[in-house]
Amino acid sequence: MDVSNLVQTVAIYALPVLFAITLHEAAHGYVARHFGDMTAYAQGRISLNPARHIDLVHHARRRWNGILPNCRLITLELHICKRRRSGDVPSAEVPGLYHDFVKYGGAHRLIPVFHHNLLDVTTMDEILRALVGDPPPELCEEELPVYEG
Repeated sequence: MDVSNLVQTVAIYALPVLFAITLHEAAHGYVARHFGDMTAYAQGRISLNPARHIDLVHHARRRWNGILPNCRLITLELHICKRRRSGDVPSAEVPGLYHDFVKYGGAHRLIPVFHHNLLDVTTMDEILRALVGDPPPELCEEELPVYEG
């Protein structure tokens, strides 16, 4: 099969599948909202935009529900990523830190936000690898920086 045929085949099959999955996930959110669960609505997931439905924590919860004690992010990090966060600012404090930066200046106010985001991206990488069965990357000799704020 040449490249042009492969691209055509993927386009023919992948686009309808992507649309069907997106419609399916939006329908879940709509039904949940109808029955009083505002989570998907509040997170902007009642949408036909496929990018709004990408949430690895949701897939991790589907995969490990009933296996782990719960599927909170802290539990996924402990059992799947085999680590705990250290020196992390709680997610609820991130908007306030950004607001303080905008109001008062001082880039140092954003250091905990960058650290938090680094940990989030690291966690999403590790969860994605666990979901698809990829082995973890080789560990580097340096540890991730820890902000002690």
